[in-house]
Amino acid sequence: MSEMFKVFLTEKKNVTIFKKINPSAFFILYFFLSIAALISFNALVEIVLLAISFLFLLLTKVKFQYAKYFIIIGFWFGAFLWLIITFTGLYGGHTFYSFYLFGALIKISYGNLYVGFDTFLKVLSLVIFTAVFVVVLDPREIVEAFSGLRLPYNITLSLALMFRNFAIFANDYEIIVQAQKSRALDINKGNIFQRLKKLLGIIIPLVYLSLKRADDLVNALETKNYDPKSKRSSFFEYKITAKDYFIILFSVITFVIVFILNYYSLPFLNFIGVA
Repeated sequence: MSEMFKVFLTEKKNVTIFKKINPSAFFILYFFLSIAALISFNALVEIVLLAISFLFLLLTKVKFQYAKYFIIIGFWFGAFLWLIITFTGLYGGHTFYSFYLFGALIKISYGNLYVGFDTFLKVLSLVIFTAVFVVVLDPREIVEAFSGLRLPYNITLSLALMFRNFAIFANDYEIIVQAQKSRALDINKGNIFQRLKKLLGIIIPLVYLSLKRADDLVNALETKNYDPKSKRSSFFEYKITAKDYFIILFSVITFVIVFILNYYSLPFLNFIGVA
């Protein structure tokens, strides 16, 4: 897992059609598609958005060995929520199976199944869209995306430091794990309590290194007389072109269409007891 973060944050990005898009426009695309997936209660729309997310992931040309982490996380977390909603949801509709568990009546209704399936699609789509966003833009471009949206420089600086320290954090973790293994500490052996106790040998030095780097950073900023209120300039300049306006327009139109389709799906949702 640490190798995945190092690759996403330090490896040179593949040259794809996405690299020709302004980072701010690409963030708007990611934002509106993610919100569209989040607000929709139409399973068919969710399937279309999921297909779009996988298409975007293929267009990034990222190696499957790294993309699979996001897919696995999204799949299992979405499936877990699907099961929870199916057995504990309070949505209506026809109950086609019920049973008692520890004295409590469990009802599995069409409403629960539908919302659980829809939630599974939401989670998977959001995770894949996030993977595309992280794969396409490097940390500097992510910061430039927020700068292009006229966010305060304090926020963009914090984001820059956060993304930069992800790779450092992953590298520190790998070094500490290897050092502890050389001392015969194997965190993969023993029961869950023994493993948690062994993890302290990794967490404590990791937290110490993080705090030390944070203190060094503060001292460096003070030494350079950093003033967050002063006007900043950037070595890299991104201009908004026609294709960027097209991407922004496509994002907004997609969001509006999903919103409208969600409204027209209300009769069906009422029928199965969801709305």
